[in-house]
Amino acid sequence: MSSLMEDGKQLVLSERIPECSTAFVFTGQGSEWACMGKQLYEASSFCRTIFHQHDAICVGLGFSSFIVLLIGDDMDLGIASPIQIQLAIVSFESTLSSLWQHWGVRPSVAIGHSLGEYPALVSSGILSLSDMFFLVGLRAQIIQDSCSESTHSMLAVKVSAQHAEEILRQNQSLDWNVACINSPSSTVISGYKDDVANLRKFLDLQNIKSTVLGVRYAFHSPQMDPVLGKYRQMIKAVRFTKATIPFASAYQSDIIMPGHSISPEYLVQQTRQPVKFQPALQVLKTKAQIDDSTMWLDLGPRPLCLNMIQQSLNIPPSRLIASYKGGMDIQWRQYHGQYGSNLNLLELPSYAFDVKNYWIQYEGNWSLTKGRDTTQTQTPTSDSFKTTTLQVIESENREGRQATVIFSSNLAEKHLRIAVRGHSVNGTLLCPSSVYGDMAIGAAAYVFSKTHPNEKIFSFDVYNMEVIKPLLANDDGKDQWIQITATKQEDDEFVSISISSHESETLLNHISCVVKHGSGVDWMCKWARNTYFVKARIENLMEGIAQRSTQQILRPIAYKLFSDLVTYHKRYQGMKRVYLNSDLYEAAAEIEFQSAYSDGTFHVSPYCIDSILHISGFILNGSEMTSKDTVYISHGWRSLRIARPLSHTKRYRNYVRMQPTDTRGVMAGDIYVFDGDEIIAVCKGLKFQEIKRKVLGLLLERQSNSLAAMQGALKLPTRKITANLPIAKERRSNFGEILKIIASEAEIGVDELTDNACLVELGIDSLLAMGIVERIRVLLKCADIPSSIFFDFQTVSQLRTFFSNNVGSYESSERETTTHSDKSGSKYPRVRLGPQHASQGSV
Repeated sequence: MSSLMEDGKQLVLSERIPECSTAFVFTGQGSEWACMGKQLYEASSFCRTIFHQHDAICVGLGFSSFIVLLIGDDMDLGIASPIQIQLAIVSFESTLSSLWQHWGVRPSVAIGHSLGEYPALVSSGILSLSDMFFLVGLRAQIIQDSCSESTHSMLAVKVSAQHAEEILRQNQSLDWNVACINSPSSTVISGYKDDVANLRKFLDLQNIKSTVLGVRYAFHSPQMDPVLGKYRQMIKAVRFTKATIPFASAYQSDIIMPGHSISPEYLVQQTRQPVKFQPALQVLKTKAQIDDSTMWLDLGPRPLCLNMIQQSLNIPPSRLIASYKGGMDIQWRQYHGQYGSNLNLLELPSYAFDVKNYWIQYEGNWSLTKGRDTTQTQTPTSDSFKTTTLQVIESENREGRQATVIFSSNLAEKHLRIAVRGHSVNGTLLCPSSVYGDMAIGAAAYVFSKTHPNEKIFSFDVYNMEVIKPLLANDDGKDQWIQITATKQEDDEFVSISISSHESETLLNHISCVVKHGSGVDWMCKWARNTYFVKARIENLMEGIAQRSTQQILRPIAYKLFSDLVTYHKRYQGMKRVYLNSDLYEAAAEIEFQSAYSDGTFHVSPYCIDSILHISGFILNGSEMTSKDTVYISHGWRSLRIARPLSHTKRYRNYVRMQPTDTRGVMAGDIYVFDGDEIIAVCKGLKFQEIKRKVLGLLLERQSNSLAAMQGALKLPTRKITANLPIAKERRSNFGEILKIIASEAEIGVDELTDNACLVELGIDSLLAMGIVERIRVLLKCADIPSSIFFDFQTVSQLRTFFSNNVGSYESSERETTTHSDKSGSKYPRVRLGPQHASQGSV
């Protein structure tokens, strides 16, 4: 960023620079997500009108309405039909295309990836909007009728197409083919599910990264062969017009120039033949349809194609400034149109800005005692509210319009100790989120009983549950007190909850969430609208047993598989039978709770909460699709609503499909819990973070050794390194090898690691840093390198100086670019890290 800003100083604002060309890029499947059009729908009347027009066209063509997938609050894409999903994707992308053009941005060229070629054809003028919806819906219908779900799968591999072909030649006994050539380092392979699973094992042995895509069919593969004849027969009457702007064909690797068009056979073959996205980009460049200043607009729900473009065309970050200089002639009157009456001039402060740090370090316990007489702590007026997870009411305080209640609980208490010890992660006693959930509901219920004394509230929504840092239980059975703080403002209908522990005089925050009260009856009425979607997916899983796309796993085996990461006490083992489709990260389970009412006094038993929720963790950690060196750890959920009390004697069913999110390495899903045919509980946005198993071990070890040293996964340490690293001369390694490790783990190009590149801005947080440093320690045969070096030395130049001073000098010929001198080199003296620093890194 700093280098881009420096380049930007050369911009002369008064100079009129020719407008740059604009390429509209349309992504395919895999970019969709629930409610992807909601923000556009609510913020723009223009988009709202177009969405309804698109939906009306599709309904008129005989397809089901898809608009709920774009704007519905409680819609899970995992239970929608392929027809609805594909129609929703092309509607979203066509709407964005129309919106940009409404603002005055016209495409100079259009290109699409797989399904994205259909809206790209519309943008280029070859296909009409209604014909696009007809073709997309028809093709999806034929695929659904002609192909079996989950018998095939698609695998994204981080190698070139040539390397992928070589891998295929080495494994000719398996049946697969190259489906997508995305970039010089990204290729997608399609094949039978078992063959793809065996291929992934082979790739793991070669240390080649691969990811199974969350699609139900293997597109651009032989699985599509039964589709072609029917599709060809039914699209003969579709009329294709001449292109008005260049259309880059990812099927033909060629350009359809204005005045030319395609035939129906093009779309038939495009369904079966591989996507050649990278070659199509190269043809665009060769035929001078794009240049260095071209502005690329990815119009998909997620910008999946931008990274492919950057790698294929070798676009350095510095091109951003050229695109900025080129600019776009935005029609601001159209942009602001519907909001004109609400616009105001922005008033800037008159004082000069500065970057001084005014942070005051927290010391003592004043945040707990401010505003009240600490010598008169209120005692609970009654023990009637005491529960296993909320054992003591320390104080109740009303200050102005805010009410605060502080509870405390001892993790060594008999029943609570079993609940915590019954959840062991990687051999460490990690307090489960289900315990936090009961604490939050109990604390909120107490506060509401004081603020709404005449109302009986039974249904609570625990939302924005965030695990800030793990809470580890002592293994020696000694007292270990934690604090639960519930706060409510007078006008708010929710209670804010925080859970913390004390380390010396420091208050360590572990959990934060908010609890609202609601109507369970209203929730269930709302959920009933999606019941048939979820039940259809469960039935599909059951049918998959005969087709061998679904595995049926009984309780003993399920928790045996689970125990590779999490060991559950019998009371937590509520999943009686699991129906799992590993390829789609989708599962359903029959639930019979193994706990009893005598196991503790709870508002909602943690054993029950965990039993209905941990199917999501089982999908990710118990699946054969997850690499052995990778684990998924939950760090919270968006909303947990339980509309009806959970009974220890009833049988339940649940369902979830986990899907990738916008955040790298994070999977999320919505869990639906059935009592008979009714949905009685829903957990929305349950998230899991992917981390290396060795990093998890380091994280838990450091948390166990020193809670005070763990300042959060994103907090930057301020300590200075002051001694020399004891690395022998014969262990020295070129800095280029270190850069390759950083690039590999961060999934970026080595050429992006310029001297001025900021490591944090490249996405290297402390979790990723721990994995990188572990590999550097192996390379240099030095165990004392701290993971905090990526925050103590925040640019590549500073990192180079650190290793040069402590490990040895490096050949300047390793880098093609000119090495910039590190002006702050004197700030980083030679260092020696002894054992005393081993636990001081940021986690």
